[in-house]
Amino acid sequence: MNASALTVARSLKVHEILAALKRAIAERGIPGHIRSDNGPEFIAGITRQYLSGNGIKTLYIEPESPWQNSHVESLHNRLRDECLNQEWFLSLAEARVVIENWRKKYNRIHTHSHLGFLSLNMFAKYLQQAKQTVLGSGQASMLKVQEGVTTMEESISTVPADMELSIEDESKSS
Repeated sequence: MNASALTVARSLKVHEILAALKRAIAERGIPGHIRSDNGPEFIAGITRQYLSGNGIKTLYIEPESPWQNSHVESLHNRLRDECLNQEWFLSLAEARVVIENWRKKYNRIHTHSHLGFLSLNMFAKYLQQAKQTVLGSGQASMLKVQEGVTTMEESISTVPADMELSIEDESKSS
């Protein structure tokens, strides 16, 4: 799971959740659904109305069932273990800087076994190149559903086995 944004605040209200959703949609396009817990900010009428108005289905996990949202839970655990539990924040501004630095490192350097031990950014580059080759378009985007491809796994399964792709190791450039 790509940590595309982490909103840092003492608490988040419904309007802040909607602002984060709008930023994510502007960057990545409208998703088919959003999976979340049953927190008040996600079940609030205004949130459900916004999602419904944009054709986004809601998939709520059952209470006390974190395995139903395992990618997010894994990200939260890693954030807690590698960042939050390692720091003593003296201000909200400091927390924002430290957490943003961790997010960038997570996306650029941290490797994932389920992605063939590539970082998220390296995998995204690979997927982008694969889509460009398969679709024959320089405008392919890994972030939007195109041509009936609905998951990264389906995208990868359409890549010819003999296709050569070059990916630079971003961790060496930082």
